[in-house]
Amino acid sequence: MENILTDAQKAELKTARDDYMAKRKAVMSSLSPEQKQKLDAVKAERKQRFEQMRQKVDAILTPDQKAKLETAKAGKDFRTMTPAERKAFGETRREVFKSLTPEQRQKMDELRQH
Repeated sequence: MENILTDAQKAELKTARDDYMAKRKAVMSSLSPEQKQKLDAVKAERKQRFEQMRQKVDAILTPDQKAKLETAKAGKDFRTMTPAERKAFGETRREVFKSLTPEQRQKMDELRQH
């Protein structure tokens, strides 16, 4: 997206992002210790659910399919990838998922329904 935005649009997005972060910081600093604890618990639960899903997906994929995805990720978290890296990873991910056997697809569909 960075490649198609004008400098003015980039500046507007930066202003909007900075405004959002300032408001978020203000809200976070106004939380009581109990509220912060609840928020942390929700974040931990979400992280745990994501990890469980990742493990289930890993159990479905073949070693070759997993290796292709790991190579495409190049050890990076999706949030830290450049737009080009995200695009390449997405293409590899689609390629891997197209290569799933009917049994693998059925298992993946079952995971999506839960």
